[in-house]
Amino acid sequence: MYLHVSSIVSGLAITTLAMKFWFVVITHIYQSTDRYILLGGCISIEIALKLFLYISNWLNAFVAIERVITVIKGIHFNK
Repeated sequence: MYLHVSSIVSGLAITTLAMKFWFVVITHIYQSTDRYILLGGCISIEIALKLFLYISNWLNAFVAIERVITVIKGIHFNK
């Protein structure tokens, strides 16, 4: 479950990073863009990017904790 959600969040982070790249490229091509649009766009994209990266790190930590618990408890199968 954690790995599935982590892969989705990582995909969103990559998509957000691509959006940030194209936002920067387009705003440099069209230099007549308003300063507040630049500031708002950069701040909102940066917040989303950091949020996705933090969530991904937490999910990876949960996966590691779950694996440690599995190793400590061991695996038992019913016959």
